[in-house]
Amino acid sequence: PRHPLSDPYAAGEVKRLMRVITGDLLGWLREQGAEPLFADQQVICFVPPAGQSGEQTVAGLNRRLTELLPGADPIRCSGQYRSIFVYSLSNYALLEQNGTLVYRGHGFAYHSMEPFLLEFLKQSLALLLDNRPDEVRVLHGRYLRRLAAHEVTLKQLIRTETLADTLENYQQAVQKGKRNR
Repeated sequence: PRHPLSDPYAAGEVKRLMRVITGDLLGWLREQGAEPLFADQQVICFVPPAGQSGEQTVAGLNRRLTELLPGADPIRCSGQYRSIFVYSLSNYALLEQNGTLVYRGHGFAYHSMEPFLLEFLKQSLALLLDNRPDEVRVLHGRYLRRLAAHEVTLKQLIRTETLADTLENYQQAVQKGKRNR
């Protein structure tokens, strides 16, 4: 027999039901006075209702989830954070209570951008998450001056990628215009 998730219609139905359940949980949060910030298939970020801790709200979410899906695995609280910056769905940065920055999503992956740009992005996010947005312009000016003064090494300005294909196939694809250099 075929595995149910190899069936595109079954997979679509599972995805639809996940959206329905997530929507229900977000509605429940709002009814309780919480402020949902964003949600995807794995994460619900919210500000708990006034006078309630995140753990108390997660306990309530678990009761609601059990009503919807008896026997479902409980939702776990992965942490409480001072602030959050949502770049796009599934790409966000969190500032932990102790001041540590946590990045989630492929948009913040080390291999996806130049080290110089990644350094600037992380420092900018740290300022934004610490409620110091005016300092981002000053930081930007410092980075521009470093570039103009040639204080940035070439290694900091280039990004490297591991080829998923053979070097020969990569070179052929570049010659045929099927991929960028």
